[in-house]
Amino acid sequence: MRKIMFPKAEKSDVKKRLREKGNIVTTRVSRELGKYKAGERLEYGGFFLKVVRLERFGDLKDHPFFDELNEEMKNTIKRYGEFDVIWLEVCE
Repeated sequence: MRKIMFPKAEKSDVKKRLREKGNIVTTRVSRELGKYKAGERLEYGGFFLKVVRLERFGDLKDHPFFDELNEEMKNTIKRYGEFDVIWLEVCE
């Protein structure tokens, strides 16, 4: 099973969300673009995750959670142009 990684600064928040909500949405750019597929199972920090939805976008303003992104996130995504938004759920 492949692993998915998150920035070090986000690790505790990601694990907390997975424990409490059982799901998370992540944005992938650059070498991570196109790396994951819908239905794929992944591992992260002791959690088994399933890619339940994946969409590719070419304009930052189309990001489904645009208003929740901080300026650093927006600048990073903007730099790469295309990006994937991935919905993950905890599975067994």
